[in-house]
Amino acid sequence: MAVLKSDDDRVTFYLTPLAVEFADEEPRWLEYELGFRVALEQGADLVTGSEGLSLSLMESELTELISRLHRLIEALPRAPEDPVATVRYEGTDPDFTLKVTAEPAPADEAEAEPARASAPTVSVRVEVWVDLSCFQGTASAERSARGRAGFQFTTSPGRLEQFVEHLQQEFEQASGREFIRRQEPTLPAEVPFSRILNLLNRKDWSERYLAVRLLERVGQARSIALLIQALDDRNGWVRERAAAAAAQLTGETFDFDAFAHANERLRSIRRWQSWWQTNRLAYVAPKAGRQRGDQTGS
Repeated sequence: MAVLKSDDDRVTFYLTPLAVEFADEEPRWLEYELGFRVALEQGADLVTGSEGLSLSLMESELTELISRLHRLIEALPRAPEDPVATVRYEGTDPDFTLKVTAEPAPADEAEAEPARASAPTVSVRVEVWVDLSCFQGTASAERSARGRAGFQFTTSPGRLEQFVEHLQQEFEQASGREFIRRQEPTLPAEVPFSRILNLLNRKDWSERYLAVRLLERVGQARSIALLIQALDDRNGWVRERAAAAAAQLTGETFDFDAFAHANERLRSIRRWQSWWQTNRLAYVAPKAGRQRGDQTGS
């Protein structure tokens, strides 16, 4: 069981492998149990109704999540002026969102041990949202009108690192193969547009992600329309990359957040569609030297 505890040990969040589904098919799916334990007050613990709550992940999704968390740990800011680093993941069954943010530690914490100059002056904030139907009502949960319950806590970089190491070990045991950190693949020199269209319809999110990167490199008007469609992809990382590609090619963003609630994303997508309907005939693709489609994304 991969366990992540808060700084004060009042919150315990865990992921533990249950089974491998569709072992003979591609993409492979891994099933995990998700749960958390919250101490409501001193000496009184509340165990949430997490029994039986499972989270299905593509093997490639879990590989990407662990890889991103590794990169976040390696790039932890060492001073308050360093940029904030965030890793986000959005599940589909059940509705599950995980957000891990490294940010400067509060001033009182940063000044607590001034002699330890090598210690990271960062705090890790973890935010978790799940479908309300998955958990029993609890006073520890922050409710929202979106039908979800959430909680957040802060933890140390060291505890996050241990959590990721255990998660990687469990991945290897559940999948039966060695973990290989996912890197951005090098784009092939030439890809027929028909092949890109085929990739956009593939089941594995990583192939759709590759298609989005190829569309950015093509950089033509026909790419923009497809990138706007990809903003509604079922995978958050594909949406995130599509938004970055569309912004790179057009200079527009329309405040699109790839991990926002579906209704919020839809409003931004409609603004994109309206803008493109007005500007598509006058669109001029940026010069090849200004495109960044071959560069590594987050």
